[in-house]
Order: sequence, then C-alpha cells, then structure tokens
Amino acid sequence: MDRTADAALGNPRLAFWGYTNSCGATAVLALARQLRACEAVIDGRAEITRFFYETPGPIDDLMILAVRGAGGPLQWDGGWDQLATALPSADRGFDAIICESFDRIGRNVMRVFGREHLVAEHGATILCANEPWPELSEFVAAPSDRLRRRITMALGEDSYAMANALLARVKVRRGGG
Repeated sequence: MDRTADAALGNPRLAFWGYTNSCGATAVLALARQLRACEAVIDGRAEITRFFYETPGPIDDLMILAVRGAGGPLQWDGGWDQLATALPSADRGFDAIICESFDRIGRNVMRVFGREHLVAEHGATILCANEPWPELSEFVAAPSDRLRRRITMALGEDSYAMANALLARVKVRRGGG
C-alpha cells in the first residue's frame, strides 16, 4: 500500500504528537494549546486522526478527560512508544506526524535524530506547526537533511561545517545510514 498516495491526493491523515514538561492542570492546558496550534496551521488541508502525547507524570482517564475538556483530542492513543509501535503497521491511520514545534520531539539531538529517522524509515515525516507547511506531495524528506537545516539554523549560517561534523558523529554512533 502506497501511504503517500492519499497525501498526494490532498487528503493526508496526521498523527498529533504533544509533549510537555509540566504536570497537572498546566500540562492539560499546554497539550490543548499544542493541538490548537497544529489545527490552525493545517486549516482544513489535512485531518488529525490519531493523538499521541506524553507528560512527565502518568496519563490516566482523568487526565485524558481534562485534556479533552480543555480543547484537546477526543482520545489518547499513547505516548511515543505506542506511536513508534504503530509506524510499521499498514493500517496505522496516519501519513505523517504533526507537532507544535520540533523541540516537542526531543531536546537531545540524538533523540530527535533517532526519532525522525525511525519515522522516515516507515514512509512518514514529522511536520511542525511553527515551520513552513510543505506541499502535500513533499511529505517525506531525508531526516539527515532536515536535521542539518535545523542545526545550521540554530548555530548560525557560518556553522554549516559544524552541523555536518555533528551529523557525521550521529551516523557513526548509530552504526551508519
């Protein structure tokens, strides 16, 4: 099954990814805000079909109800481990993952690269509400190229060589490719 076919036809299905370092009521509001930011940038061009999020504390039925009541998703499909487990499935229900900003994927470069690489290995990509929205036919991008751009932007244009050196170290630690 060609998962990019639906995306190319203009009906991409997205999985929402949310993360907050907060707990309790602050976490509820943060997750709802993240979802609203994603919905605003989508603006009818795609549909969020799955909802994954994490907080430092446990997510129970009360938390799920509170997030829903604050304008968050109707259901909770799990955290990152459940999202990763869904990726290889032919009926996973999404073509790409959307989050509010790339720092929701992780604060550690190795974690971000690993997660983005895993997503790309299964024919999907990570979209961020605070980045330019790609053409729907351009859903899949090479993770190392996207990460290189992010590192270069963070370090400044003069640091392109430093970004390449960092990516080379990441590839060596992961055993290549």
